[in-house]
Parts: sequence; structure tokens; C-alpha cells
Amino acid sequence: MPLLSSQPIGKYAVLETSIKLYIESLPKLLALFWILAAIFSVEWGLALLPSVLDRNADAVSIIETIQTILWLPTMLCLFWAYACMVQRFDSVAKGREESFKQVFTIGVKKIWPLFLATLLPSILVGLTGMMMIGTVSFIPMLISTVLSGADNSIVMGISMVIGVVLGAYLAAAIAVSLAFYPYFVVIDALPAYASLQASCKLAWGHVISAAVIYLAPTLVAALLCAAADSLTEGWGADGQTSVIREVVYGVWIVCVGSYFCALSYVQFHDLKLRQSNVAAACGVIEPETSASEHARYR
Repeated sequence: MPLLSSQPIGKYAVLETSIKLYIESLPKLLALFWILAAIFSVEWGLALLPSVLDRNADAVSIIETIQTILWLPTMLCLFWAYACMVQRFDSVAKGREESFKQVFTIGVKKIWPLFLATLLPSILVGLTGMMMIGTVSFIPMLISTVLSGADNSIVMGISMVIGVVLGAYLAAAIAVSLAFYPYFVVIDALPAYASLQASCKLAWGHVISAAVIYLAPTLVAALLCAAADSLTEGWGADGQTSVIREVVYGVWIVCVGSYFCALSYVQFHDLKLRQSNVAAACGVIEPETSASEHARYR
């Protein structure tokens, strides 16, 4: 039975399919998990070294220099790992057999377009934060001016709620709109800017429903993370507790991050089906990437 439906599915079915895809893909993701664990181990080791060296100024300075040098290679490795995960999920969902060497090669080719495509969303996230702060700050002043005779505490409470809701919607809209560009880069072989355009177009009109689908796993992950934090609080001696916690958090980040990659993949497929159905109903033929373009970007 194929994992992916040929027709759009509901929210619960998206979650169910993503869990099935994640479980079925786990054996083929173990090598990636080990590589990610190695990357995070280096980062954790460098982060914990200052406490081990009793805050020696020279040692801390050297460690900070090493961390700065390793920042870019670490980010590129994470882009590679994410591209490999997307490719793995796609091959498992569509029943393709691919060796690790093939996946590795595709991941390397996708590092640069993913890096470029991530720069613009990073800027937008910063601007969104500023807009949210501005929204939350401006709306209370506006409502207070309009309702100058009302109880000031009630006015401030209502205006703050409105500001937070609008700010949260704006953040969710941008996050969902830009959630699918890695899949356009890896699966549809689009260049960086075209993948961002395609992601925004795909999510248009589905921001709320897509955000709701992400909400339940996010709440579950947060609760489990809090439980893990409380369980590991007293583990080990004073010098060991932080190391144990970092290991637990690292494993948790890899597992949860890879699941959300699977969830986004299923949403990506479902939204593309919805987009195709709308285009067919309107009599519009969606342009497809030609074979020559696909080969060029692959």
C-alpha cells in the first residue's frame, strides 16, 4: 500500500501518514543520525570546555575562536544532512531504492542552493520580530487614543491581546509560507529564489490549516522535552549533569527535527495535490520543470 495518497487528505491523515513515513524511513536514516550526532558532539564539547577549564581566559578565547571558525562548516553540514533527509523521505514514500552514496551526492549538490535560499528567510524572520514588537506596541496606543474615556487596564488588556494575536498570525504566515522551499530545492530541483517563490505560492490560502497541523506535534514535543528536563535534573555528579542533559537534548533534537522533516514532506505533497486540483478546476496547466532544467539543477 503506497504511503502517499493520490488525492488531498485531512489534517489527521497528514499526521498519521507522517508518522508512518517516519517509522518506515528510520532504518535508512540511522547513518545520518550518527553523522548529526558527531556534529552536535563537537559543538557540545566546545560549549562545555570553558566550565571544565575553570573559565581560563586564554583557553576560553581559543575555544571561542574555534567555534567561530567551525560555524560555517557546521551550518553547511546541517544543510547537507537536511537535504539527505528530504531525499530519503522522498525515496521511501515513492518506493525508490537509493544507496547512501547516491543520497550523499544529492545532498552535497543541494548545499549551496539551500544556503542561498535560507539567507532571505533569515532576514524576514528578523523583520517579522521587529514588526511583531511594533504591532504589540502600536495597537495599545491606538486603542487607548480611540477609547480615551474607558478603563485604562481593560483597554490595555484588549489591545495587548489583539496585538499578540496579529503578531502570532504574521509569524505563522511567514513560517508556513517559507516551510517548503527545501523540498522544492531537493525534490523539484528548483534554484534558490524560485524555490522561495514556489513555497509561498504553495502555502497561499492554507496558512491556518498548515499551522494547525504543526501545532499538535509541537505541543507534544514541548511536553516531552520538559519531562526529559525534569528527569535528567539530578543525574550524575555536578560536572556530569550538564553533559548528560546536552546528550539527551541532542538526541531529542535529531529525532524531533527529522520527524518534522517528514511531516513537512507529507504536507508538501498534500498541498501540491490541492494546488493541482485548483489549477485543473480553473483550466490552468501548471508549468513543470523541464527535463533539461531538472538535470541542470540536479
